[in-house]
Amino acid sequence: ATPADAALCMQLGVDGVFVGSGIFKSSDPKKRAKAIVQAVTHYNNPKTLAEVSTDIGEAMVGINLDELAVRWASREGGNMEPDAKKARVEAMPSAQHPVAPHGTW
Repeated sequence: ATPADAALCMQLGVDGVFVGSGIFKSSDPKKRAKAIVQAVTHYNNPKTLAEVSTDIGEAMVGINLDELAVRWASREGGNMEPDAKKARVEAMPSAQHPVAPHGTW
């Protein structure tokens, strides 16, 4: 979420701009929020857009794929070696066995 994004939405005819994590996960949320408000207000003024887009801190950081694998690994069967997955499923009571599509387990 940048001031330019918000201004572009307004130029395209949107009657409001919703922002959330794009502000709150940026390096300076307060400054970025103020800049986006100004961009929505002055969306047809390139000079103002350039001014409010300057020195507003780093944008929201993306998802780190290295951390994503760890999150999936903690889920049921995610990112497990085949033998470990098989042992885990075999240890379950038969009523709890997961339904595996296409014989993947």
